[in-house]
Amino acid sequence: HQHKQLLKELESKLSSTEHAADKYETKYNDAQKNINAVKLAIHTLFAKIGCNAQAMCEMLGDNIVTEVNMMQYLGMVEQRTNEILHVYAAYQKHRNASVDVPPEAAAAAAAHHTSGHGVSSHLLHAVLGIGPTAPMGGDPLQINPPNLEDYSSDDEENVEQADQMHPLSRDELKLKTLKGLRRGSSSKSPTPSSKFNAAATTHSPAKKKG
Repeated sequence: HQHKQLLKELESKLSSTEHAADKYETKYNDAQKNINAVKLAIHTLFAKIGCNAQAMCEMLGDNIVTEVNMMQYLGMVEQRTNEILHVYAAYQKHRNASVDVPPEAAAAAAAHHTSGHGVSSHLLHAVLGIGPTAPMGGDPLQINPPNLEDYSSDDEENVEQADQMHPLSRDELKLKTLKGLRRGSSSKSPTPSSKFNAAATTHSPAKKKG
């Protein structure tokens, strides 16, 4: 009885192991398909952008993209892409005449475009520019605050318009009446200079007739 039980357990483990092996094999096949597609894409891009295949073959000893040398091919593709982008940027700057590209930089761009080597620092300065001469935040910031008198009359008009929009209570009517009386008295009251002149005329002695 124990022998049959042990055999049954071994058969169950074997079945689960075979099932896991099939699943991992399926995953491996899918991954291999993806790797083959990536290798084909790298080889196509390597040839399309004009990478130096002879130098790559001399360095690696083979001109076929494999899983081992895949990163080296990607590095060459990245270097060539940067060269093309720099040359294109220099051409755009020269065509738009926004930045004057010196003749030696244009000649260097043409030479690097045909040779496939790295771009010099002079070309990078011609493409990217030197940048602003003054640092950011050097100019003082001036802020002119608004005058309170510019808003006082508007606020009073807004308050009056708001009062007219809704019915007033008894306290609000009293307050509005007092404000009107104060405005009327202030407009009718003489200025201090006029009071002084009036007092001067009343208290000044009359001239004696000769």
